[in-house]
Amino acid sequence: MKEFFKRITALSLFAAMIFGLVGGIPITKTSAANTDLNGNEIINLLDGKNPSFEEVSVPNWTISDHVSQTEEDAYAGGTWSLKLTDENTKTSQWALSESVSIDASKNYTATVQVKNSTKAVMTVLFYDADGAEMTDKAIAVEAAASNGEWQEMKAQLTIPAGASKLAMKLSTTDAETGIAFFDAVAVYAEAVELVDPDLINGDFEGAWSGMLPSGWSTVGFGMPI
Repeated sequence: MKEFFKRITALSLFAAMIFGLVGGIPITKTSAANTDLNGNEIINLLDGKNPSFEEVSVPNWTISDHVSQTEEDAYAGGTWSLKLTDENTKTSQWALSESVSIDASKNYTATVQVKNSTKAVMTVLFYDADGAEMTDKAIAVEAAASNGEWQEMKAQLTIPAGASKLAMKLSTTDAETGIAFFDAVAVYAEAVELVDPDLINGDFEGAWSGMLPSGWSTVGFGMPI
């Protein structure tokens, strides 16, 4: 029994060192260190591409004439956002991100925060393996004026056949004037299904046998819940 507790104590100390609790290497969370409801890490494909406009002079984005990085307003804990000032009803203002690679077998979600006095548009552009834009496959979402509050624009993406990259375009419209602040742009893969459909009683919906679900048994110190 003493040997058992010694092993448990040693394992606990080892785990503490690994997670930076006792003299180990401290763990630093990054902007990508978020998890979905299944515990899967959520990784923003735009990480490293200035998705919150915190880098000076808006690197990784191509912008039109009246678009600028600003401290005038920012979403959540950030310092900067992107300000689109539209003073012409015949043209729009816009910002286009660098393209990022995608996995055609996955579905994605694109989001951005916007505070706007004019209609705002979030467009997801797709590109083929040769870098050509697939103009007929673009997905656009519009948001009406937000009355001084931040609101989220969101699009569920099914990757079109032949697409290997995507880019995010943030813009105003040709027909209206006003200001739109954009911040916290993200593209991430949708949550994966953890239950193997071929696993016997993988969703635990089958009949139980005593204290265990059918098709399952405990190992070591495992206990049925």
